[in-house]
Amino acid sequence: MSITLQSVTNLKLRLQNDLKLKQSVADIIDFLEDSEYLLIQLMVDNNIWTGAVPPPPSPTNDGHIEFGLIPYWVNSPPLFIQAFLDSNPLFYIAWKAVDFALPTQIDPTNYNNLIAAAEGQGIVTADGTIYGRGIYEQLDPRWVWAFLDYLFVKTTGDRAPFGTTKVAPLSLTGSQPNQVTIALVGDWGTGTVGGQAVDVMNQIKSLNPDCIVHLGDVYYAGTDADFPPPHEEVNNYLSLWPDVPSFMLNSNHEMYSGAKGYFRVLQEQNPFSQQQATSYFALQYGGWTILGLDSAYFDPSPLFMNGGLGGTAGVQAKWINSLISGGEIDPQKLIVLTHHNGLSYDGKTEVAISSELNSILGGDPAAWYWGHVHNGIVYNKPTITGRNSFTRCVGHGAIPFGKAFALVGDDSVAYYANTINQNIPNNTILVCNGFALLTINANGTVLEEFYEQNNPASVFSNSY
Repeated sequence: MSITLQSVTNLKLRLQNDLKLKQSVADIIDFLEDSEYLLIQLMVDNNIWTGAVPPPPSPTNDGHIEFGLIPYWVNSPPLFIQAFLDSNPLFYIAWKAVDFALPTQIDPTNYNNLIAAAEGQGIVTADGTIYGRGIYEQLDPRWVWAFLDYLFVKTTGDRAPFGTTKVAPLSLTGSQPNQVTIALVGDWGTGTVGGQAVDVMNQIKSLNPDCIVHLGDVYYAGTDADFPPPHEEVNNYLSLWPDVPSFMLNSNHEMYSGAKGYFRVLQEQNPFSQQQATSYFALQYGGWTILGLDSAYFDPSPLFMNGGLGGTAGVQAKWINSLISGGEIDPQKLIVLTHHNGLSYDGKTEVAISSELNSILGGDPAAWYWGHVHNGIVYNKPTITGRNSFTRCVGHGAIPFGKAFALVGDDSVAYYANTINQNIPNNTILVCNGFALLTINANGTVLEEFYEQNNPASVFSNSY
């Protein structure tokens, strides 16, 4: 990344004069304020908070507890972030776009209270998120790298171009007669830390799938050489990936570094070469079409958290419509893969991307698999929201998570990952990570199976 006096001047002028950018920064600040308050509510509920509880910010209903500590860290940067900012003027200017305008309601006393309460195994929230101090848990200060990269991308516009090559459906072939097996794993890019990603991939390889699809997320920000910490897309992902025909989806975390690492991987010779350097694709077998869609690149929400497909007139929508009108795919036999979720983790609320997908397809797909939420969840069909799809969350590939106690007895859920990982010494909260396997038969039947770490047998199966 070449940093010149002119590039620094240009960024300062853009932040001063670009009204759309100013509004975007304001939206980010609102989102983070709401996120912090969700964390404060968690602290109050767990008797961690001391002193008066601050009033909530003006509600936008758009926060996410995952980013609840960002306002505190922006106001009190970890030493490694401050050192990086001091020596990188463009990132420093991007950081300054929010730090003067983003207050924090969490003071050092309450921050230290939270750290102390999370000592040991950590605090498990209703959806299984762990507030612990381990790497990739919510109190890991290295998440600030993702936010710093995101600020830089938002303020400079420095992102990879979107691939628009016309992608023809790819016919799959299986190693066994009359069937194809496809492994689905999401949120897997944690590298060798903790061993979860390695364990899960070894288990996938033991099943000899004909292809593997990653549903997105390489941590902390799927970086290439231009963003800190560098080379995550290779070190935490590609270097550990097996030599099996594979496909990969874009995600919010890879967008934090402008998807540069993501698209660079797609442009090189590796297991993902059949994807033709685009972030969307179509795979076919047994009369079924599997649509892999980019739900991150066109997402207008703060931190790319809600997902978006680019609308009914966007590149992906036009591509899908051309395939349907040309008779290349049967709209009644579609399996959709995205990074972002169509339902809240408990299955009771639709996310906006659900209606967008329905509008593009002209109806509900037969099945929809996503990641993003760090859990493995099978929702009942039809969903409580009325969608007539087999909807599944497969976001439990490697990130540490706990038992989502809010899902106990949830009538919208047929299965959720809740087996405590007995292979971790003294562990009582970490749940086994996992993945899903689709077996598509030439006669058009599909067997879906969910697997968990340390268990060679599937823990959930269903045919459609």
